[in-house]
Amino acid sequence: MSSKKVRILGLFKNPLLWAVVALFLFSFSFVIFQKEEISEVSSNKFSKIDDLYLSGEKIFKSEYLSLNLFQGYFLKSLSSPSPISPKVYGAAGLIEERDEPIEYVVQKGDTFSGIANKFNISLNTILWANGNLTTKSKPKQDQRLLILPVSGISYIVQPNETVSEIAKKCKTTSEKIIEFNELSYGDNGNILIFEGDFLIVPDGVMPPKTTYSVKVANLPSSFFMSPTTGIITKTIWGHGYEAVDIANDCVTTPIAAAASGKVILAGYRGWRCGNGIDIEHDTEHKERVITRYCHLSKIFVRLGQEIDKGKIIGMMGNTGHTIGPTGCHLHFHTIGTKNPLRNYKLDTTISWK
Repeated sequence: MSSKKVRILGLFKNPLLWAVVALFLFSFSFVIFQKEEISEVSSNKFSKIDDLYLSGEKIFKSEYLSLNLFQGYFLKSLSSPSPISPKVYGAAGLIEERDEPIEYVVQKGDTFSGIANKFNISLNTILWANGNLTTKSKPKQDQRLLILPVSGISYIVQPNETVSEIAKKCKTTSEKIIEFNELSYGDNGNILIFEGDFLIVPDGVMPPKTTYSVKVANLPSSFFMSPTTGIITKTIWGHGYEAVDIANDCVTTPIAAAASGKVILAGYRGWRCGNGIDIEHDTEHKERVITRYCHLSKIFVRLGQEIDKGKIIGMMGNTGHTIGPTGCHLHFHTIGTKNPLRNYKLDTTISWK
């Protein structure tokens, strides 16, 4: 037997080698076991989801979370409610390319034309996106403005509208709307858009008021509860659009119905929303009120289901278009009324009890 084979055989008799092999096998088995355990916990944790509510005296409890309600139905913040803190975009003249609206807080000496130039959009884009502004209007210090990513308009999809109808109204092309919003096709071959969807219409013009209306119902603060727990990372308030992003863990963070109502949409809603749920709420007003929940990892409700306030409807996730270290957050959007979280500062932590 050659000396080379003798050395190889001798190596297998070395106890240090077997110790290293045993350590590797143990580490590999531990990682696989942990993944299976986490998966089992996340799937079994909410298997009896019909029993989970967050309303009145009923409190949903989890070893992962401390969930708090305030005054029965509304949220409690670690900091007091107050207007959103000023966050000035483009002050240094460096405007990043973006595909979503942002909020701009007017500074001393600002003009609408100057703000438009700062963000490389048209003056009309700012005037149209922010209510009843005209060329004679003057900005007020600390006024909050919705700034679109491109010249054009923001548009709220009306009942039974199609992309081609919207393009015709706004004097632009369907292709521009589809491309910028990255809209997808449904099984029937039609573009997937839904009533209340927020679209950016590049190079569009504001249609006559008779064809574009946003009715707002004034509801009491107790009507809604916070839909989840976490940190407010983004807010957008504009003409007919009120949304807030709440970030937390994807695996352990439940999403609750902010008010009682009926599920009118549940499933994948396209690139911007991912897995989402729309709930239409019963009110004493004629205006239609809807809450929208986007980027869910799991959905626990079905189309047409009647939902009580506080019922767990899904789990936080990062499906669809999300950004940040993990992307895990809830995009909570109200249609037809003011968002109950509109006056909370960025970086505020909200919870239930």
